[in-house]
Amino acid sequence: MGAMTLAAVGHSLLLETETATRQAWSTVVQELGAAPDCALVFATSGYDHAQIARVLRAEAPALVLVGCSAEGVVTQGRSDEVDHALGIVGIRSERLRFDGFVVPGYAADSSKAGAELARAVSAAGRADPLALVVFPDGLSGDCTKFLEALSQGLPPGLPIVGGAAADAPRMDSTQQLCGTEVVSGGVSALLVSGRGHAAVAVGHGCRAIGRTRMVSAMDGGWLVALDGTPAWEWFRHYLDGDPQDLRADGIMHLSVGLISDDDPEGSTVVRTPLLLRHSDGALFFPGGGIAVGSRVRLVRRDPLTMRASAAHTAQSLVEASGRERPDLVLQFD
Repeated sequence: MGAMTLAAVGHSLLLETETATRQAWSTVVQELGAAPDCALVFATSGYDHAQIARVLRAEAPALVLVGCSAEGVVTQGRSDEVDHALGIVGIRSERLRFDGFVVPGYAADSSKAGAELARAVSAAGRADPLALVVFPDGLSGDCTKFLEALSQGLPPGLPIVGGAAADAPRMDSTQQLCGTEVVSGGVSALLVSGRGHAAVAVGHGCRAIGRTRMVSAMDGGWLVALDGTPAWEWFRHYLDGDPQDLRADGIMHLSVGLISDDDPEGSTVVRTPLLLRHSDGALFFPGGGIAVGSRVRLVRRDPLTMRASAAHTAQSLVEASGRERPDLVLQFD
């Protein structure tokens, strides 16, 4: 039998951090038959992330551990968006190697954080990198600038995938962890190297609505106005009732699509506002990529489109990998 890669997933909804961590970890170890070489951990805001890291490293001192705080946790056949949900992905492999990283200061200077992470990845000296998985702070910074700086310092064509660390419903701060180190407002990352193939597919379930608008004023990552109208006045027009604040139940279904010559509908590159500045009605977009002169449309999530997109994404992964069943699928939602 050739070299194999095995993956297992454990989850817990228990309230106490150590007990929940041990429950999820025991499932992973039981399914794998031994401790994994690498673990990705995601936990909602009700848990102590530093304690999660301590428990896991005590169980497996050589474990490559990377993760972040999350709004919700998706595991085998379920999705939990509650105060206490924890998921662990454990991987054992004779073909793959894993390196973990954490870089502080993403919130303060996203470009600098991207360059620092690229240098750290290069210093690992892996000649056969397959993919870099990143988890930046989702409440601050500029992810577009981060990815631009990161890409410039990495081997051409290396896939970069991942998702933003979250803190719902508090919208206060996020955590990124690597080993026993936990930071806030930073970025954690996992480099996967070795013999294998990484396939990437992106999909969403948004449909464009409303007419095209032109961005007329920006303040860093804050979208201030479109066609001279405060961003919040434009956005809130499409929300139910008479909202006076930006709430999770609004942005759960409504986002902004960037229009380009390749995508006149503005439904391919989607950005979601996370903060409202009441003084001038500006909206903060941590994804970045919006500038004065950008053309945008609102997009609304549609259940049927989401379902079709998920099926298409799964089929794309199968076709790209050339295998009926991949060893491991990571979904960032």
